[in-house]
Order: sequence, then C-alpha cells, then structure tokens
Amino acid sequence: MFIVRWHKGMTVAALAVVAVVTILFTGLPAAGAYVCPSCYGLQKVTETLYVDQHATAKEISDLKAEVALANQRVATFFPERLRTPKVFACVTDACDQRLGGQQDTNGSHALGGAFGDSFIHISSGGHNATIVAHELTHIEFQARLGSLVMARGAVPVWFGEGLAVIVARDMRHLGLSGPGRLVCNDPRSDALPITRSAWSREADLQERPIYAMAACRVLEWMPTQGQGAAIERLATTLRKGGAFPR
Repeated sequence: MFIVRWHKGMTVAALAVVAVVTILFTGLPAAGAYVCPSCYGLQKVTETLYVDQHATAKEISDLKAEVALANQRVATFFPERLRTPKVFACVTDACDQRLGGQQDTNGSHALGGAFGDSFIHISSGGHNATIVAHELTHIEFQARLGSLVMARGAVPVWFGEGLAVIVARDMRHLGLSGPGRLVCNDPRSDALPITRSAWSREADLQERPIYAMAACRVLEWMPTQGQGAAIERLATTLRKGGAFPR
C-alpha cells in the first residue's frame, strides 16, 4: 500500500507531485509504467519498445518485427507521423495485470489499448502487426484531434475504431478486392455505439460485428472526402470548433 505522511517541510508543489504519483501507481497502472517501466517488470528493447522481463529472445525478436511492420502500415496512411509512442508489450498474464489490462466478459485480457497520444499496451495475446497498428492509429488520430476535441467527445468512438481497422488492414473485419484493395464486409446501417463505455460493452458481448460495420462506414466516407487527406481535414475542422459530419 502506498502511504503518504505529512511533515512540515512538504510544500504544496511536493504534495501535488506525491498525489500524481499515487494516482499513477494505484489508479492507472499503465501510466505508472510510462513513468517507470522497470517498476512494472518491463525491459527496454528499443527507444520506444519495452517488453515483459519474462520474454524470451525469440519473443523479443518477433515483437520487434511486428512493431516495425505495424509502423509501416501506419506510415502508409499517415506519412507525417506526429507521435512516436512507447509500446509496452506483455508476454504473461501477470504483466497484463500489473499494467491494469482490461478484461472482457470471458475473463480474457484485451489485446491492446491506447492511452492518450503517448503510449500503448499490448497484451500477451496481441503480438502481431495488426493489433499494434490498430493502437498506433488511435495515437495518430488522437494527436491530430488534440486534447480539447477528445475531451468534448466530438468524434463518435465507432469512427476511430473503424479507421483503426482500415489502417491496420485487419482482415478479420475487412475483405479484399483486387491487389490490396480493402472492401466492406458488413454494410448494415443500424446505429453503432458512440461512447467508449457503450462500445466496450457491445464489443464484449460480440452480438454484432461492430468493428466490421464501423470500418464499412469509414471506408464509404473516405472516398467521397479524398481518402487519407480527409482525416487531416476532419481534424482541422474539429479543432476549429466544427461538428463531426453526420
């Protein structure tokens, strides 16, 4: 247990630092790992990749290759990268638990998660370029939107998830037509979850293919707006206070 004891020499600034550290290490473990990766059993592999200390040499080598491929996919869509986030990769359930990995209704850890526009957590089941690219896409998209746009919930969650599926070329939710051309798998038009909590609940239930549905809607929207350039224009519009196109 983290215990804070008051003494006369503690300034307001010092107390603020203590409060932040307490929150990071007890309330948001992955953020604590961002501050001190080794405190969470993560070893530095590259400037941006930190891997579970229990990873084998082969697992580390494979992860480096998958992260490199993921970055290639993201750079294809976003040639100008705005962020170089840290990647925290676990190979054990214990590592996932230390980082506060979310569990679905079946008790298994989420494959990955993005935290703001600074770092991502990849669970023991998400060691592939598709999962890494999906989370890196969230980072790039959020970096373009900015914290104020994100805070006011200007973009429905389904749009960001659909975009991440497309950039990551996630063939679990997309089809192919011709050499490398992505096509829609599920064009149904019923409503999709707008908030993060609603999306997470439905994703856990797996009653509808919401990732495929979201990807279809983004695929349909982008050709009419100019493909990847549309994302840049959308982000600019939203940062200036404009509304998300309905």
